[in-house]
Amino acid sequence: MDNKAKESYRQLIQPRYQRAMKKIKQRILDEFYSVCGYNRKYAIGLLRKPVRRLIKDKQKSGHKRVYHDSILLKILRRL
Repeated sequence: MDNKAKESYRQLIQPRYQRAMKKIKQRILDEFYSVCGYNRKYAIGLLRKPVRRLIKDKQKSGHKRVYHDSILLKILRRL
């Protein structure tokens, strides 16, 4: 099972896992980690954290640098 398939499977199971009672969570967890081949504790961590949506068009984080003409001209004159 490739990583994309595991992630899509997790996104399908996760809402049901988070709403379930303890006995049902155990069954869901057993199924999840046996199918995906994860360690039990790692699978618990994956199912407990919020679903991260995949964004195809990632934007750069942080602020954009703004260069004013006057600053550039001063630097160029010094060179």
